[in-house]
Amino acid sequence: MLLSEIIREIRIEETIGDTQRPIADIHIDSRRIGEGHLFIAMRGTQVDGHKYIQSAIDKGATAILCEELPATLAEGITYLRVADSEEAVGPVATAFHDHPTDKVRLIGVTGTNGKTTIATLLYDMFRAMGYKVGLISTVCNYINGEAIPTEHTTPDAITLNALLGRMADEGCKYVFMEVSSHSVAQRRIGGLKFTGGIFTNLTRDHMDYHKTVDNYLRAKKTFFDTLPKDAFVVTNLDDKHGLANLKAYNMENVPLEDLIDEYVSKGVPVMVWATTDMDEPYVFTTWIVNYVDENARTKLGDTFSWYMHEHCLVLIGYDSDSYYFADSTAGKISVFKKDLVKKRYEQMGQQSIVVK
Repeated sequence: MLLSEIIREIRIEETIGDTQRPIADIHIDSRRIGEGHLFIAMRGTQVDGHKYIQSAIDKGATAILCEELPATLAEGITYLRVADSEEAVGPVATAFHDHPTDKVRLIGVTGTNGKTTIATLLYDMFRAMGYKVGLISTVCNYINGEAIPTEHTTPDAITLNALLGRMADEGCKYVFMEVSSHSVAQRRIGGLKFTGGIFTNLTRDHMDYHKTVDNYLRAKKTFFDTLPKDAFVVTNLDDKHGLANLKAYNMENVPLEDLIDEYVSKGVPVMVWATTDMDEPYVFTTWIVNYVDENARTKLGDTFSWYMHEHCLVLIGYDSDSYYFADSTAGKISVFKKDLVKKRYEQMGQQSIVVK
């Protein structure tokens, strides 16, 4: 594959040399470099790959992707400078292996506990239903029954794309993959297209790496934030962090009052949840719903299915300080602070009915 095709999806800050040259393989480990390879110099937690650029060239590398150009440039070598080589390696690996996740349905499973169990159960279940399936897990990787040894929960981006490419070539329809917080933070899954994501739970873990629970949660949440708009999400509502991972589908910093006023002015139905006690919400059992017109009230009758209407909001959950509303038109989860919801409910003064 030509170098120009491999780097098409990343931003290059500076190019020195020929990008129309063929590339035989790509690596982030200089020890694996051979003739005609692309070496990607990454700044790792233990080692800075920039120190091994010359070693990679001595072993046959014809192209170097790095954040900082060497003081002395070797003749006949193509140098590509990027702002962040860790961010670039995923899209580069995906392009080199012909975008394998365009050919399989990749479902990621993340959380502190249960990743291996869920991913393996789904793998076994789909195989039992007759599908060719791949599994990427802590215990072992599988390509439709063939065991492939593993060293990490999630391999590095190049190894991962090579494995996914092999799964696609061998006819796998689905791939179930454990997604660790380390892999998200280190962008090992960059460039991959996920069909869906599953969140199991979150407890204190990997504090040696993430330092705080908030950082750990942020790494998990980043996985969901970067899912395609048409991807599905399955979350654990029994875990207090379950809904936080749906904030990828929100409209941040939009006051509920302004949003409702906008809907009312357009004459679209609006459903705003409240209970007799704002501190003790009856989630998924009793709903008190406000409507902006009589038609909406008539149409709903005995259901609270938000997708029946052109545009409306319905509460689907809550945490200590926020309510989470489904937005029918945007297909998103909107997050609003409880004090704003309570204030607006009191201001509207509209008739309410109970929907069960």
